[in-house]
Amino acid sequence: MLYIAEKPELARAIVEALGGGEKRRGFYECGADRVTWCFGHMLELCQPEDYDPAFKKWSLADLPLFFVPWRKKPQAKSKEQFAVIVGLIREAECVVHAGDPDPEGQLLIDEILEYVKYCGAVKRVLINDNTPAVVKKAIAAMRDNADFAGLDIHPNPDWTPREFPTQTAMRKYLDDLAQLRQDFHVWSHTPALPETMDKLDHVGANNIEEMLFDMQEIKELIPANWWHCGEPYCVEVNG
Repeated sequence: MLYIAEKPELARAIVEALGGGEKRRGFYECGADRVTWCFGHMLELCQPEDYDPAFKKWSLADLPLFFVPWRKKPQAKSKEQFAVIVGLIREAECVVHAGDPDPEGQLLIDEILEYVKYCGAVKRVLINDNTPAVVKKAIAAMRDNADFAGLDIHPNPDWTPREFPTQTAMRKYLDDLAQLRQDFHVWSHTPALPETMDKLDHVGANNIEEMLFDMQEIKELIPANWWHCGEPYCVEVNG
């Protein structure tokens, strides 16, 4: 049985609950069982240029981009551990999914099994506390992973249709960046703003989208007089 934990510390807790084991390269051997671990998400969405090299250079004419089915690839920073996980999965008759008990944790291991096209039995263990007694209890109560089908539904945030207008707006933002910084001095104090689209992810895109909305509101602002009507007050005058 192969346990795939979401994090190294959870893997160690599972090993302890199983009675200990020998550490190997990228996994633990616990008798007939093996325990390996992820470093969070091991896969990432393919970039547009992974589908077609022509998309490496951004162009408004290419937007919006639709890629169905969405493809994923191993993250470069964790390729070595990912190769260990894939090798262990291909040898396993049964996999125990030990992602965190939430939709993100469900997705994290499910997407690896889908990437490898694993067809064996998959169990699900729900561990929300790494103490040995809790882990042992969770292992004893593991369920079929099919019971959690659909929990891992997750949008592809970098390339969903909602983000396409943001990508287009981002392009226009880059073209007008110098003028914007002249008009709105606060922009010069925001070093997190990207100078290039090469590293734009869904978090950065959302930040840019919010700033563009703020900028538009400032442009449409109509100055108006206003009065503050506070509480009446008395002033004592001597003499």
